[in-house]
Order: sequence, then C-alpha cells, then structure tokens
Amino acid sequence: MKSIFSFTAMSLAVLFTFSGCTLFDPDLKVAKQLEGEWEVTSFTVDGVETMGALYNRILAEFEKYSDGEGDFNFTFTDLFGGTSSLFGEYVIDEDGSNLELTYSGGAVENWNIDLDKDDLDLDAVLDGTNYAMKAERN
Repeated sequence: MKSIFSFTAMSLAVLFTFSGCTLFDPDLKVAKQLEGEWEVTSFTVDGVETMGALYNRILAEFEKYSDGEGDFNFTFTDLFGGTSSLFGEYVIDEDGSNLELTYSGGAVENWNIDLDKDDLDLDAVLDGTNYAMKAERN
C-alpha cells in the first residue's frame, strides 16, 4: 500500500514539475520553435509580392527566448545588394498565436504567427495595409 502512495505522490510531483515547461505552455513552445534563422520566401504588401521586385533576400533571426522575451533582427537585401536591418525584442502571447515585435525605435507591431516545424507564416494589418510573410528555417 505504501508503494502505491509513493508512486502516486511521485507521479504528481513529476506532473507539477513539467506543467511549467514548454510542453504545457503554447507561447514557450512556439518561442522555442521560432528560435533561429529564417529565410523569407515571400513577402507581400496588400497582395503584391516584394521578393524579386524590391528585395533579393530577407533574413529573419530570432534569438533565444528567455524571461518572456527575445531579440530579433530582420536583414533586408535590396536588388542592388544594399542591406538594411530592423531589430528589437519579440514576445509571444499566451496561446502562441500572436507575435509582438517592439522595434529599437519604440514602434510596436502585432503579427499573427503560424509555425509548423520549418515553415513560418506571419500576417498583419498595419495602418490599414495587409502584410504577409512566409519563411523557411535556414
């Protein structure tokens, strides 16, 4: 009888120990999957593709998520080889469906995020303009 109580107590302890990990927290699960470099394959503005028209390459990097936030950097390479960067901090909401980007200048954007292994889809309506980005893990 004592072993049954010990087993039950140990099982509950393990359950409560892991309840705070990424297995049970959608935001942490998405954040963990998001970490790394992503090659943007499509970036549309109001349905118009900008890859190949404005940009040769867009690289998105999401650094390690810690204490409820992480750093990001977007590097844009234009058709002539010039580069520019946007960077700041990112936060994933509790249900793992919203990516909040706070840029170094203080601007804040909210993007819908859909992440399936090595495929990333982001979309947002910002100041009345529709943006959509598709990327693959590097």
